[in-house]
Amino acid sequence: MSFRLLKLDLSKHPILKSLSLDFCNDEILGFQDEMYNTVIIGANGIGKSHILKSVIEIFTYIHSLISQAVQPNNLPYRFRIQYSIDNDIYTISSMPKGLEPVGRGARYIIYCDVNEKEIHPSECKLPNNVIASSMTISDKFRANSDDFYKYNGVRNEKSPNTTGTRTLIRKTVNNIIASISSKYGFRDELKDLLIKLGLQDRLTISYGMRHKEVFLNKDMSPELLYDIFDNRKKYFPSRDTDLWGKTFFLKVREQHDKIKVITDFLRKIAINNFKRKRYTLEYDIINNDEIIYDAEAIDLLSKLDILTFPSIRVHKNYENYNFMDSSSGETNLLCQFIGILSTIQDNSLIIIDEPENSSHPNWQINYIGWLKDIFKEYHSCHFVIATHSHFILTDLQEHNSTIIALEKADGRVKNIAENLNTFCWSVDDILYNVFHVRNTRNSVFENKMMRLYKLVTENNADREDINGLLDELERYKLTDDDPLNKLIKLAKNKNAEVR
Repeated sequence: MSFRLLKLDLSKHPILKSLSLDFCNDEILGFQDEMYNTVIIGANGIGKSHILKSVIEIFTYIHSLISQAVQPNNLPYRFRIQYSIDNDIYTISSMPKGLEPVGRGARYIIYCDVNEKEIHPSECKLPNNVIASSMTISDKFRANSDDFYKYNGVRNEKSPNTTGTRTLIRKTVNNIIASISSKYGFRDELKDLLIKLGLQDRLTISYGMRHKEVFLNKDMSPELLYDIFDNRKKYFPSRDTDLWGKTFFLKVREQHDKIKVITDFLRKIAINNFKRKRYTLEYDIINNDEIIYDAEAIDLLSKLDILTFPSIRVHKNYENYNFMDSSSGETNLLCQFIGILSTIQDNSLIIIDEPENSSHPNWQINYIGWLKDIFKEYHSCHFVIATHSHFILTDLQEHNSTIIALEKADGRVKNIAENLNTFCWSVDDILYNVFHVRNTRNSVFENKMMRLYKLVTENNADREDINGLLDELERYKLTDDDPLNKLIKLAKNKNAEVR
């Protein structure tokens, strides 16, 4: 199976109005096993994030209709989306009334075809999953994940308005623990990621125990665990509310295999630590196999809120430090990659909004290369990235990437970068040709140089004007090889002629 997002048409969109975009170039069929990158650029407020949001909404909407797991909310716009799976071209669009609704009580109607042959929506193939990743507090993605859609961001799923480093750290640790127990080879992938980002191949996670006087019992059993959650006042006489983990406990109380994992682990910890009175759980994620055997229990105990907020330590230059003390760029990048790594599959659609946040320019330049290296074991994935960073575009290759440059004209948004290849371009070339920035120098300096150029080219140039500008420009330190030295030399020669 191989997946590529090809085209998106929107109409009557509340923000984007009418818009048509091509996400792939015409050469995709020969390289479908590779990852593909579509990078969207454009001014602030032009609609990049809304495009990403719409793509996610459409795919999750279609998935809900096909699976009939839930009745999806009606989309406030019309769409036509086209994608490729195994070289078959699927086209799904919302249509006017007159067609048979899909799903129980469907309020929205979709039309589906494969290779221009009409099919029932249930026959549609979809990417294996859709991943939304953003390290900004204002992302426009839905914060709650499900079996098809995975949210990797800074907002709390239970309380979407809650954001912050603690939320991000907790989610990252939970992703690591859950993936160790469910994803073969995850630790090796995590090790490669750490090395790629200039860290040592060590990652230490530690937990404290809540209510250890109750839960750490050498005689812990399923019956005792049921009793603790069902008869709160008996064990916590001063507590007026249920334990925070009770909601999850009610979900798993009939899953006897999970209950046994929990109680066996609590009993083991109680026995092993009874004499030492040390109840901190600490794991070297990369180098100690103990976490493999304890991961499921740790995951369940975290969801039951029996464990405290996790501490995560990274190692660099043979020193270790709490991840909470890392730079924002380091935190964002590591959490972003771990979040994707924990959820990605072959044939995934990965949506990333502003990956450059707080990252050093060198990291931005390396970003596309890191994506390729870190996720090289996953086939036929399509990354769609919205960015303001010109550095990210420098490593895009023609055969597996597309640039969408958005510009607003006559009240409509359109793509002005069709068939643009930026591989091996300089940063200045990209700034000028893609972002339409004339140069990266100080704007005051630029205006003075433009004024000087005008005076040099005028036949009746005033000597005092040239002198004044040359004196002002003296305080700017240009390198010997700066081409603007030629203009300054011409101005001095012009000044001599005027004399």
